[in-house]
Amino acid sequence: MSFKSIRDILNSDILSETKDIGYSDRVLKSTRLEREIFRDIRNKTPEIKQFEEEGRPILSSIKQLINDVFQAFYTITPKMLDDKDLSPAAKKVK
Repeated sequence: MSFKSIRDILNSDILSETKDIGYSDRVLKSTRLEREIFRDIRNKTPEIKQFEEEGRPILSSIKQLINDVFQAFYTITPKMLDDKDLSPAAKKVK
């Protein structure tokens, strides 16, 4: 993914919010750009992956929870997903 101008960025779908079909284990909305930033940080940080592996037996949606924590600190105005879009596991965490 490469952009040559601000116009390219604004005309792309990089700033679009999550449009998942079905239930989500995440509770916060994010843009594609925010998801890409988190994915990049996660891939470069072995401690995050280790934490996910250690936490998975306790909470199957640990990866999504870590993503939501990142989202809560990173985004300027966090937005919650609607209850109807949350999986039963996400409703327990919320």
